[in-house]
Amino acid sequence: MEKKPFLPHGVDFQLIGSVTAVEAVENTINVQANYTFRGDETWRAADHFPGNPVMPGVMQLESMAQTMIQIVEARPDMVERDVFLAGILDAEFKKRVCPGTNLTIDAVVSFIDKRKGLATCKITDQEGDTVATATIQFNSVRRRAERPTV
Repeated sequence: MEKKPFLPHGVDFQLIGSVTAVEAVENTINVQANYTFRGDETWRAADHFPGNPVMPGVMQLESMAQTMIQIVEARPDMVERDVFLAGILDAEFKKRVCPGTNLTIDAVVSFIDKRKGLATCKITDQEGDTVATATIQFNSVRRRAERPTV
């Protein structure tokens, strides 16, 4: 399975390219997505260490959050809700992400109710090395209006 992600973001701020798995297993939801860091992203990656661009840690966290948002695929009760980042716990950045690096982002949502949840996330590179880890808290609110199509 590979499909375009469900994201409320505009195209220039999408930090996952495809969703490869969304599975509900007992009391958890497992989500996996992919992204290739190019170095020429419109959010100005080239200005982060000019001449030696690396993907900023905050963008790695955003890719984890965007992967976690995919839980709406496994929870029909979440379809009419927007999911927002509420907190980051225990974030660690273990390896630089340089242009051309293919990333796999995994999120395991272990707690979720109508208004909040918790996900353990991990990014690995094409060599299988852990790039970053974090535990992410999120909030969910009823959508006020229809989202514009991008």
